[in-house]
Amino acid sequence: MLVRRHEAGSFAEVLAWWVAAIGIGSTVFHTFATKGTIWADILPIAGFTLAHTLFNLRRFLGMEWGKAMLVFVVFYAIAGLITFAVPDWLHQARRTARPITCRRSWRSPSSGCGWRPAATGPAGTI
Repeated sequence: MLVRRHEAGSFAEVLAWWVAAIGIGSTVFHTFATKGTIWADILPIAGFTLAHTLFNLRRFLGMEWGKAMLVFVVFYAIAGLITFAVPDWLHQARRTARPITCRRSWRSPSSGCGWRPAATGPAGTI
């Protein structure tokens, strides 16, 4: 592994293995897309994002553990508050898009699966 060869440290090595776990989790979810396997996709990515933020604070900004944890908690608390304060009209994409049901057959291996705008009535109502 390049992380070991360049002696990047144990935190960097854990992050590198975490990327492998993300790949495995994503493969499981995208192969067997169920409500249970979605967590195999979401949790490793969310955990990696949090761990990588802490890694960056320590490695690139040179913060000690205590200060890094304080900045980490304050940053994500503020980000959470901003996300919570997003006005409802910004959630337009979530309300107007609906998934297309995928039906594959031997005649049509690709049937245009994906997202498309929902049919809307007068004044944008669904």
